[in-house]
Amino acid sequence: MGTRGPQKTPTHILQLRGSHRGNRPLEPQPDRIAPRCPNGLSTPVKAVWKRVIGHLEDMGTLAVSDGAALERYCRLFVEWRKMQAFIDTAGHAYALYLTDKDGQYILDPNGQKVIRCRIQHPEVGVRNKLNVDLLRIEQQFGLSPAARASLLVTEPVKGVTTVRTRKRAAE
Repeated sequence: MGTRGPQKTPTHILQLRGSHRGNRPLEPQPDRIAPRCPNGLSTPVKAVWKRVIGHLEDMGTLAVSDGAALERYCRLFVEWRKMQAFIDTAGHAYALYLTDKDGQYILDPNGQKVIRCRIQHPEVGVRNKLNVDLLRIEQQFGLSPAARASLLVTEPVKGVTTVRTRKRAAE
C-alpha cells in the first residue's frame, strides 16, 4: 500500500512560495543544476529536452536528480505529438461497413456503403493515456498553470527567481 494523501510539495517550492513549512532540515537537497541530456535520444526528443530544461532553469525549479523524470516526459511528449498528428489527419474514428455472408458490402439505395458502426482509432486511446501521464509530470515540475497558481514572480532573472505567494503580495 502506498502513502496516503497528496504528495508532499518539495521544500524548495515551499520556500519559493514563502511558506512557513519550507524548513525541512532532513529533506535531501540535490544540486540545482541542469541534468545532462541522456545519450541515445532522438532529435525530436532532444528538442523537447532543450526547451523544457530552459523553462525549468528560468523558473529555478530544476535539479540534477530530475534527469530520469525529464527524459520520460520528453519521450512521452514526442509520442503524444505523433498520436495527435495521426488523429489530425485520420480523425478520431473510422467506419465499419455492413457486409453480406460473402463479404460483399451492402449498399443503400444511393449506392453508398451502409455503415454498421464507427470505431475509435486506437491512437485516440493512446493519446488520452499520454495526456494523463504528461499532465502528472507537468504538475510535478510546475509546467502547468495550475501548478504555478500559488506563485507570483516579482523579479524574473534567468536562473534565479524571486517569488511571493499571492497572499503575501497583497499585504
